[in-house]
Amino acid sequence: YIRSQREEEIPLDAIRAGAKDQFDYSHHDYIDSQLTMIDIQEYIRKLRDENVQFDDISTRAKRKFDENYHDYIDGQLANIQTMIEIQEYIRSQREVKVPLDAIRAGAKKKFDYSHHDYIKSELEKGTVVFPFIAEVNKRRNDNGKYESVQMGFNIISRDESNAVLAQGTLDQRIRVLLGSNLVEEWIRDPLKKIWEKHCADRGQERANEAAKERHFQEEVQIDRN
Repeated sequence: YIRSQREEEIPLDAIRAGAKDQFDYSHHDYIDSQLTMIDIQEYIRKLRDENVQFDDISTRAKRKFDENYHDYIDGQLANIQTMIEIQEYIRSQREVKVPLDAIRAGAKKKFDYSHHDYIKSELEKGTVVFPFIAEVNKRRNDNGKYESVQMGFNIISRDESNAVLAQGTLDQRIRVLLGSNLVEEWIRDPLKKIWEKHCADRGQERANEAAKERHFQEEVQIDRN
């Protein structure tokens, strides 16, 4: 319920009132807890956007929210600081042209297992999402939106050894793009249609190749007879 309301950008107070109206009283403390944690996340994000230092963010947040949430605030800030360290580590390694597999292995060795998904996400953004978005936007002024996305798709569907975005299989790269909240709807929707058409065409090509092979085998059998 909370997620669906958040997606529609309903204010937290209205979500709280609606949730308490919809769910039994025994769940009201849980509702308050979940919404307070969201409120803390948004407050921290707001202060970070204002370039407030971490120590000041901690002080302000602990002054604003109940003592029961102070450990949660510390955890959120520690997590953010670790994510910044991961970003810096990846950036520094890429600047000296360390291979991606080595960066991935080094980062996973350096940072706790709980951050490994974030490492994966950051590497995907740097090697798949951002370059793809840049390629599409570069062509947007001279071409229509759909055509720009098609051209971007053509680039990432080239032979992987030569592709601008050579990172994982084409299937994997498309899944990363379609699943990223950094890819805007005007890019995601055409990309999904282009990918579906590509898959259908590829399936038809395989069917045609299989039919040719069967026909060839039948001719060979006839010649033998």
